[in-house]
Amino acid sequence: RHVRALVQHWFKSGYQPKTIENNLSNLRLLGRWIGKSSLIPGRNASRFFLPEVPPEQLKVGTVAARSKSWSESGVDVGAVIERAHGLDVRFGAMIFLAVAFGLRRQEQVLIRPHQADGGTHLRIRDDIAKGGRDRDIPIQHPFQRAALDNAKGVVRKGESLGWPRGSKQANIRHYSYLMREHLHISKKGSGCVAHGLRAEYSENVALLAGLVPPVLGGDRGQMPPARREAIQQQLSENLGHYSIWVIRSYVGSFRVRPLVPVALENTIVYRGYTF
Repeated sequence: RHVRALVQHWFKSGYQPKTIENNLSNLRLLGRWIGKSSLIPGRNASRFFLPEVPPEQLKVGTVAARSKSWSESGVDVGAVIERAHGLDVRFGAMIFLAVAFGLRRQEQVLIRPHQADGGTHLRIRDDIAKGGRDRDIPIQHPFQRAALDNAKGVVRKGESLGWPRGSKQANIRHYSYLMREHLHISKKGSGCVAHGLRAEYSENVALLAGLVPPVLGGDRGQMPPARREAIQQQLSENLGHYSIWVIRSYVGSFRVRPLVPVALENTIVYRGYTF
């Protein structure tokens, strides 16, 4: 009853559907913390709490119709990492980690690489993630280990990767400035944005697990549903989410007919980056 009243208040106050879904996601996490994991439905939560509202008014366009990754936008990721390192070694290390682990911008500037190295996984701790959601991201490929070791070589133990003299927001602004003005990563400059590195990571990890994402032409019949959903769930958790539905914004939906079929054996996992 209380959540329903709260969601109705948000809707009447003019909150956008995406904002309502994000707020419900936070409440869902809270429910898990207090042992009430069924408090918020895992799918179409806003519709559940607002049954009287026409579904089209609550629709959130979160399914990727095409790849948002840098590689699929024609960007040479390895070359960009090199250019970034030439500009600033911290900046280069941030992008390297983002490609390897799908980190958000805030996580890139706040992460302490030495503490984050869990051997077989990257540890996201110390409230640096969105919503304070700690997570462990498996290290599944040599490229990931190289990215983490590179970051550890850039900073001292206990030091974060961001620029020491700036606040978190100042670091994020400087990061965005370098990305836009020096690497020309923007919708206008290259046709993709910094957040596309999370899509890049998502596609790579899916391929590494043997699953061709819908945005790369994969269809739902390529493997048994239970295995496919397990891969999607793990990817969702790696990205800092808890629902497989969220990753549709990164890799597309298996409910949508793929545009171009892609054979897994012809796809290079991690795109053959060299650095």
